[in-house]
Amino acid sequence: MNQIPVSPFPRQSLSVVLENTLYELSLKECNGIMAVSVVRDGATIVSNRRAVAGEPVIPHGYLEEGNFILLTDKEALPYYTDFEGATLFVYITRDELTALRGGAYV
Repeated sequence: MNQIPVSPFPRQSLSVVLENTLYELSLKECNGIMAVSVVRDGATIVSNRRAVAGEPVIPHGYLEEGNFILLTDKEALPYYTDFEGATLFVYITRDELTALRGGAYV
């Protein structure tokens, strides 16, 4: 699991290379919720998807490459004011996803 550094700002974008893949990530506050966009090697995978604690950001059709998850205290909705405290933005590799599912990749 790789922690992705995020700051307590309502709008932010960053690029990170994970497993030889370039990800361009953006997080933004939208009327009290956080939205996440993910571009992988130039292809938009997710555009302004609502961020939910503990749930994969990338939909099932793209899970084979790993995924991003926001982890919060008590599964509260992620919000930018907690990005340098109670909320973690992490990348989970394919192998880690498989292990979490008990060895069966779904």
